[in-house]
Order: sequence, then structure tokens, then C-alpha cells
Amino acid sequence: MSLVIAACNNPDILSVMVIVRLIIKLLCIIGPIAVIIMTTIDIAKAVMAQDQSAVSKNVRRIPQKFIGLILIFLVPYILDFVIGIADSNYEYAACFENANSEYVDAAYINIADSLVVNAEQNLSRLIYDDAKLAVNKVKDEELKETFTTRLKEVDKKIKEEEKRKEEEKKKEEEAKRKQRDDGGGVKSGSSSGSVSNTLNLPYYNQCDSRWKSVKFGSSSSTICSSGCGYSSLAMIASGLNNDGNINPKTVHAYIHPGISPNKGAIEDAALYNQNMLNKYDMNAQVLFYRGSGLSKDAKLTKIRDALKANKAIEVLIPGHYVVFTPATNGEVVLLDPGNGSNNGTYTLENLWNKFYNHKNRCNELGKCGFMYAVAYTAK
Repeated sequence: MSLVIAACNNPDILSVMVIVRLIIKLLCIIGPIAVIIMTTIDIAKAVMAQDQSAVSKNVRRIPQKFIGLILIFLVPYILDFVIGIADSNYEYAACFENANSEYVDAAYINIADSLVVNAEQNLSRLIYDDAKLAVNKVKDEELKETFTTRLKEVDKKIKEEEKRKEEEKKKEEEAKRKQRDDGGGVKSGSSSGSVSNTLNLPYYNQCDSRWKSVKFGSSSSTICSSGCGYSSLAMIASGLNNDGNINPKTVHAYIHPGISPNKGAIEDAALYNQNMLNKYDMNAQVLFYRGSGLSKDAKLTKIRDALKANKAIEVLIPGHYVVFTPATNGEVVLLDPGNGSNNGTYTLENLWNKFYNHKNRCNELGKCGFMYAVAYTAK
């Protein structure tokens, strides 16, 4: 049934139906006239030639010719019978019977309207082009003008979106260029240092020689191998307190094992533990937990609002902790304790794309993007 409906709404198929109906109608009109004229001419020639046998022969052929005429008249009924076998509800037959130029025009209008609405909703250049072609086939000039006006507005919005994406791409390239030029004060992937940010947080690399070998109790794990969470928290606590004595080693010593006994990565609850917050004079706000079920847009909105409130944020990406801090241009500065060469200014969208499948851990664990985030301010 869906195929029938699709065919009846397809103006190209309907146009073929109109032509077929016209041919059948012409055959039904011209056929009898042609047979009568041709038979009369043949008999007249035979009479004029005084050929009795030819006259008798042409007379005998008259029934055969009329049988042919009857078959021509039966063509529509034969078509109805064949269509009826394939279409028990006679929807296709009704479609064929109603096929005319008005029906075709209406189908073109429906397609144009559907594509224009689709283009308005999706702001897709491809759909816009399809809609423009469909509108050009509409014969009603008033409707065509209405569709054209709507498409002009769609084209304007598409161009604005394309311009926005181009500007965002340029910003990203500029940030990467700046990062290559000055590295935000950090040239090496395993060196600590300074990275320009509005909160003046220091940059601590978890593999800095001053603490990289510190172990988690009797475990073989070290700050270098598993201390991204501690290093990220140390950057925030040190910066908000303007205290250079707070670093990954001292934070690890305070939190492990009393607050976070895990012999490896820092535990989620340790990041908002009240004793820890009192120790470092900070307030904490959990923006979203692991498995919160929030959409990408909801997570980005929470992070963006926290950055606008001038908060530093510790964010868990697949298998790794990083720090987001406000940038002077309203974007976000990334501080990556695992790789200083990643440090720099980004848009949140770019960071989501960059870390969505960090080190392919999203594919391995099924946990992607920004998984857990805690925002901090000084008391």
C-alpha cells in the first residue's frame, strides 16, 4: 500500500499516467474513425475497379476490424483488471483514474512544501537545493513566490551557520597556532609551568620529576601513571589559594589513603569531600555525575554556566582527568596534566570532539565525552 501511495504522490509517475490515459483516450476516439474510413476506402476502390472478389473480401474483414476496435475499447478495463490483482483495495486504479494535470500540479506543490519545511527545520544546504528544484516545478506563481521567499530566509540562515562554523574553525586554528608558538608557557609534554588563564591556576604535569615516582601505598601505581585526578585538583587548589606549596605530591599525601583509599585513580567522592574542601578553603559543585544520563548539550550548558561564573572545573574524560578554566575571550583554557602540549584555548565544542573518544577508551569502555565534572570556587 505504501508503494501505491508513494506512486500516487510522485508527480513524475503521475505525469506518465496522464500520458498513458491520453493515449488510451485517443485510441478509443481515433480507432473507430480510422477503421470506418479505411474500410470505406477499401470497398470503394474495389467497387470502382469492379472487383467483386475484393469487395467480398473487404466485407468479410469488417467483423475482424470491429473485433480489433472492441479490444481497443477493452484496454482500460484490462488495465483495471491487472491493477486490481496487484492492488486489492483499488487505490492504484483510483490514482490512475484521477491522474490529470491538476493532480500532477498538486503533487509538485506537496513535495515542494514538504522539502521547504524540511529545509527550514534542518538548515541543510543539500535539502535546500532539493527544495529549490521542487519549487521551480510549481506552476502556481503565487505559491512559488511564497516558497521562494521562505527559501531565501533558509539560505540566509544557512550562510550564517556556515560563517559561524568557519569563524569557529579559524579560532581553533588560531588557538593551535598560538599554542605552537608559545605553548602557554609549557613546551614539554611532561613539564609543569604556567598557562595563561583568568584564575591564574598553575600547570602541574603528573609526570613532573618532583612527584612522578610517588606511589599509591604498596601499589605499583604512581602519580605519573595514575595521578591525573590528584594533579588536576592540585592545580585548582593551588590557584584558588595562591599557594605554590600545594602540588600533586602534597594533595596526594593528604587525600590518599584517608579520603581516597583506591590504589590508583582518585575516587569521585574525594573531589567534593568536605574535609578536603575545608583543608583547601574551597566550595565545590558537582555539575554532573557518571552515568547521569544528561545529553551532550545539557553537559556543555552546565560547564559553560560554571565558566561564566568564573569557576575552575575538574572534568573526567574517558580514562583521564583534566582542568577547564575560563579564558579571557569567553572560551575555555584546557590544562591537561597528562600532556602539556594539549594546553591552550578552545571552544567547548572543540574539546568535546577532541576528548570524546580519548585514547580510544570510549570504544573500549562505552563511556564517552565529558563523564563527570566538579566546579570549584574559593571560599
